Amino acid sequence: MKQVIIELGEKSYPVYIGKGIHSKIADVLKEHRISNQIVIITDRNVAKHHLSKFKKQLKTVGNVVNTIVIPAGEKQKSWQRLQAVLAEIVRLKLSRNAVIVALGGGVVGDLAGFAAATFRRGIAFVQVPTTLLSQLDSSVGGKVGVNFLENKNIIGAFHQPKFVLSDVEFLKTLPKREIICGIGEMLKYGILGGEDTFKFLNSNLNEINKLNLEVVEETIFHCVNIKAKMVSEDEKELFKTGGRVPLNIGHAVGHALEALSNYRLHHGEAVLLGLRVETDIANEMGILKEKDYGLITDYLYRIKFQPDLSYIKLKNIIDYLAAGKGGAKTRFVLPKKIGSVEVTSEVSLSIIQRLLRKKFSSNNRQIP
Repeated sequence: MKQVIIELGEKSYPVYIGKGIHSKIADVLKEHRISNQIVIITDRNVAKHHLSKFKKQLKTVGNVVNTIVIPAGEKQKSWQRLQAVLAEIVRLKLSRNAVIVALGGGVVGDLAGFAAATFRRGIAFVQVPTTLLSQLDSSVGGKVGVNFLENKNIIGAFHQPKFVLSDVEFLKTLPKREIICGIGEMLKYGILGGEDTFKFLNSNLNEINKLNLEVVEETIFHCVNIKAKMVSEDEKELFKTGGRVPLNIGHAVGHALEALSNYRLHHGEAVLLGLRVETDIANEMGILKEKDYGLITDYLYRIKFQPDLSYIKLKNIIDYLAAGKGGAKTRFVLPKKIGSVEVTSEVSLSIIQRLLRKKFSSNNRQIP
């Protein structure tokens, strides 16, 4: 079992990464002196594969375990679903010493974490991520929240888990689409992490895609280490350019596509497309030089993913980016070279429009 420590003073916590380690969850809870009053929040897909066994493991040390099972999908990361979850938590009459265990992917982690952050002004929670994307990225860092009025993650909090337990065996039950989603988010770490990380991820991409668990475990360890350093120096993303801001590479265009697809595009898929477009933007603006542009472009297209986006209007994407998040100007994190990015809000909408039309204009997939 590998371990990464997220250094945040009194809020520091470990991320455990390994194969078969979910069987140790009760012991880890006991080691961290976490209350025996537990609520598992999960979704129907995860519950079908893992909930029964997981719940039994938690009960082995006398834990009182309740469960809240929600429908699956990004649409559940909503204010309405949060209210329903909180209503159930209130009905259970949990004390301030209770703990919420998020068993699932990014949606479950965000929703359960935000419920934990708001109930009784904040109770403990634990992340047990079950998707590739959540294991290598979203379960770490304490960002929790919901989408609201077509704005992604606009309502939320920073609420760090007591620990994260990432068992790569969970990934065996994932559909292929979820592996692609994880790889979409993973690719950014190759750009951010420098040449060694880029070479490691690039050379192992096929094995990750085939779900070689030993390689996947090492990949998650690499990505979490990179994110840990950024989160440790900038927990609440207060920096304008450094800290955890670079983690948003690919997310400006990615969030627009995800929202305007009405979440037909999953988050990791949208980020993959966003990385491709924003890499082109960086090259067009002279930020990213040709050598690294070629390397990064080849890397981003090794995963064969070119969805039909004909139902998304180009004007709507431009309007979404022009409006920004919560009225603020859209901030782009653009690759400068492998291992370095430039943060700017000064990106011409005409450049974006031209590149989007060019990018998605083949095989009847043109954005109208």
